Formats: sequence, structure tokens, C-alpha cells
Amino acid sequence: MVALETITDLQEKLVTEFHVDKNARANFSSLREKAIKSFSSLGFPTLRNEDWKYTSLSSIINLPYEIAGVEQIEKFDSSSSILKERSIELVFINGHFASKLSDTGLKPDGIVLDTFSRINDEVFSLIKSKYGALTNIDDNAMVALNTAHASDPFLVYIPDNTMVEPIIHFKFISQNKDSNVISFPRILIITGKNTEVKLLESFGSEGSGMNFSNLVSEIFVGENSRVEHFKFQSDPNESVLFNETNVVQSASCKYSNNTISMQGKLIRNNLNIVLQEEGSETELFGLFMTKDRNHIDNHTLVDHVKPNCVSNELYKGIINDRSTGVFNGKIMVRQDAQKTNAFQSNKNMLLTDTATINTKPQLEIFADDVKCSHGATTGQLDMEAMFYLQSRGISPGNAKAMLLEAFANEIVDKIKIDSLRDSIKVMLGDYLKV
Repeated sequence: MVALETITDLQEKLVTEFHVDKNARANFSSLREKAIKSFSSLGFPTLRNEDWKYTSLSSIINLPYEIAGVEQIEKFDSSSSILKERSIELVFINGHFASKLSDTGLKPDGIVLDTFSRINDEVFSLIKSKYGALTNIDDNAMVALNTAHASDPFLVYIPDNTMVEPIIHFKFISQNKDSNVISFPRILIITGKNTEVKLLESFGSEGSGMNFSNLVSEIFVGENSRVEHFKFQSDPNESVLFNETNVVQSASCKYSNNTISMQGKLIRNNLNIVLQEEGSETELFGLFMTKDRNHIDNHTLVDHVKPNCVSNELYKGIINDRSTGVFNGKIMVRQDAQKTNAFQSNKNMLLTDTATINTKPQLEIFADDVKCSHGATTGQLDMEAMFYLQSRGISPGNAKAMLLEAFANEIVDKIKIDSLRDSIKVMLGDYLKV
């Protein structure tokens, strides 16, 4: 635990305005009270925290914020949806589930999509021991803050032998008028044995103020199940996002994640995977693109606990102007995790002399019969390729965009949802135009 150095006005506000209704079943009052005490002690992370040494929150947390309330917004601008086919749409306004704006008409029988306060006692008894089991409120201030203020978490429960064909689309919308808003969405996803599901998270904001979203998700992947998870963030407004996802995998299952971050004042993506049982597989792909003075930080941990598991990780960054990118990836191979096959790579493109990338790939191996590799590269555009394209009559701007799109598309092409992949490619082309 890192000792608290200074108490900001925002920290004091978040502690003093904390409230828990001890009579509400879904509130987990004792856990929430423990979490607010932990946050009060830890405070917001600073550059002296090892995991935050490249990411400063000082310009963010020294602003006044209003804690998002539970009032339901009647509408929001959905014209920019990146998913064309119908899906199960779960809309969250300022961190709170908006049932009237959501569309669950394609929900298969048997699965549960609702807030903790609205699920029945039988389901609640099945899932209550899972909530908070994958998070650390003692040393992680942002997770502790979310746990304290997430008053009504959302549950996705998929029973055994269920294939969910429509994509489950989480739409996180931050709205404000003139003030800055901070919100705390919390998601718990549990899949049974022999299940398949695709999950999509997208983020947007409306209003002139700062939108600070602190999102925490816990995902339990059942035996012999398949979970494909896509995260897409491209918000041109003054947006701040802390997005922590914690996943535990059962035997012979596969979890894949594709995280694409294109804009935002400050984005922090934490992705922690535990391959808990034998025969599980993980694929992690990421693309982050920054410009102006934006900052995007990606932290990943792949923890191999049992033998005969596979993980494959590739993250790419395109850093422009005076912006900053961070990649901190760690692979842990425990002593019992023999026959592990783990690969990690980070490749970055710096477009200006003032752009910055901080990359730190790590391996910690305690087993002796494994195949593991990791590496990182940072470079600039290939001038020979630029010359070749220009010699064929292509303008310098278009040649640059073509090379960058080819670099980025190695990640985008991993997306198996056609309309999502096509939408992102269009946005990518617009983003990279010079």
C-alpha cells in the first residue's frame, strides 16, 4: 500500500459524499465500506506508484466534478453507432443502466441481463460470491473507488450450454451540461459450461464538460466456453476513461480481447487475465492512436497458473504530435504451468519528434518446460516505402495514410464482426488523413 501524500478536493468529495443503503440487498454494504476506507487511505495514484509511473492524473483530479446521479436521461444521440446489425443493446448513462433506452428483444431465454437490485433471489444466490472476487481493493485505488460508489452493478449471466448469437453491446454514454461528471459503471459477467458469446463495449460523451468514467468488469469464462470481447473508444470530447477488466478462465476455454483506443484526453486500459485451469487459451490484441496532447496507457497481465495453456498478445501504437502512449505488458508463468506457450509483442510508430512512447514488456517464468517470447519495437515511417508510393503518383499525405493503415489493420483485421470491422476501418481512414 502506497502512503497517501496529499488529499485533493475530489478525493475529499468522493469520500465525504459516499453513502450506502445497508437495507439494499445489491449494495454489498460491508464491501463498499471497506472499499471507501481503502480509497481514503490510498488516494489517487501518483507517479510514485510503479504501475502509474508514466501516467499522471494531476491535471484530471484537480478539477471540480459532480458525482453522476441515477436520474434517467430520456434520449441520446445514437446516430454514430458502429454496429449495423441488430444486437442486444445495453445503454448506460453516466454509469447507470438505462432500461428504457436499452433493447433486449433478442435476448435468448435463460440468460440474465439486469442490475443486481432487480434480479431474483435464486440468481442472486448463485452469483453473489463472484462479485469482487477478481478485484483488489486493498492496493488498487481506482478499483476501490469504483467498488465503493458502484451502487447497483449490472449482471450478465449465461447458463450452461447456451449460445448467444446476437452481440451483447454495452453502450457507455457520459452526459453533462456545463459541469464535469464522474461515474462508476460496474459489470459482472458469468458464463457457464459450453457457452459462446460476443461482447462489445463502446464509449461516447455529450456535453461541454469533462467526463470521467471509472469502469470495472469481472468476467468468469466457463469450461469449454468461448468469449470474444471487443472494446472501442473514439471520443473526441474531453473524456477520461479508466477501464479495468479482470478475467478468470476455466478448463479448455478461450477468451479473446480486441481493444482499440483512438481518442480521449486520458485513457487507461487495464486487462488482467488468469488462465486458472488446464487447456485454456487467450488472445489479446490492441491498437492505440494518440494525437494533440492525448495520453493512452495500456496495462496487461497474463497469469499462467496451470499447464498446457496458450496466450498470444499483440499491441500496436501510433503516436502523433505531443501525445503519449504507454504499453506495460506482463506474462507470468507459475511453477505448475508446464507446457505453457506464451507470446507477447508491442510495436509502435512515432510520427513526430515530440511524440512519446513508454513500453515495458515483461516475462516472469517459474516453470522450466515452456515456450515464451516477448519484445517491443519503436520506429518511424519507412522512407523507402514512402518514396516508392510517391514515385507511383501518390501524394505524400495519402502515402503516409496508406502505410499507417496497413500497420494498424493487422489489429483491426482480427475483428470477426464484419460491420464492426468495416466501421472501424472507415473511422481509421478518417483519423489518419493528413
